[in-house]
Amino acid sequence: MRLGSFTYLLKQGAKNTYINKAMSIASVGVLTACLVIVGFSMLLSENIKSIIGFVQQQNEIIVYVDPSLSADGQSLLDKQIRALDNISSVEYTSKEEAFENQHEKLGELLDGYENEDIFPASYHLKMKDLSLIEDNVETISKLEGIYKVDAPTDVAEVMVKTEQTVTVAGSVVVIALLVVSLVIIMNTIKITVFSRRREINIMKYVGATNSFIRMPFLVEGMILGAVAATVSFLLVWYLYTQIYNGVANDMTSWLSGAVASLIPFKAIAWKLILAYLATGILVGGFGSLISTRKHLKV
Repeated sequence: MRLGSFTYLLKQGAKNTYINKAMSIASVGVLTACLVIVGFSMLLSENIKSIIGFVQQQNEIIVYVDPSLSADGQSLLDKQIRALDNISSVEYTSKEEAFENQHEKLGELLDGYENEDIFPASYHLKMKDLSLIEDNVETISKLEGIYKVDAPTDVAEVMVKTEQTVTVAGSVVVIALLVVSLVIIMNTIKITVFSRRREINIMKYVGATNSFIRMPFLVEGMILGAVAATVSFLLVWYLYTQIYNGVANDMTSWLSGAVASLIPFKAIAWKLILAYLATGILVGGFGSLISTRKHLKV
């Protein structure tokens, strides 16, 4: 195809978008609604996983050291614990610090016990991957000088299963919505193409090639997809920001950490606009090509 013809077809596609304003608006509206729903489904899924990740980080293994362990044994145990895999942070509390912490809570009940080993030294370990907590507990329990190991294995199991469920459910919902979006936009474009079937038939009878006929519709579909993507992005940007700010301002202090783990819009803005443009242009263009195929068979 010559450059002049190609340019002409591009102009025709853009012109047809303007001429058929009613159907163009309908197509953009339908695709925008679908993209907004898909976008919020993705954001909801990612934020739920982010909050679950925050909750996982709050769970820790508490390792109590045997009070009778020698200084050399304590030094060796410290090195072994800090060398463990899947541990993101290690916080050591000496028996003296443990006593002071409890003395602040219990007050006079502990007066006179300052020189006795009531509370053992301990390590507070935070994990990188909560699904490996049982392996970590088993490894730590075998170390020499361990008095006791406390770990939220039940909570960890629930958190891991919840994260897996959210990931699978989120993916299924997004894929289903994308399929529904494609079907709806194709049917909308089919109506546009059907209203201009005589124009297509005349062009076909006078010798126009299928590619020549398809190009304006392809351009039209891609333009509609790009417009819908831009409108969807702006809507999601505004609505998500309002929801994010509202939640952040009204949340109580004990949930402030979870709120802080919510994903700010700036962090996903570029990914979202690129995904929207790619989806809108592909759906619009593909829908146009599929919709014109039937009317080219004359």
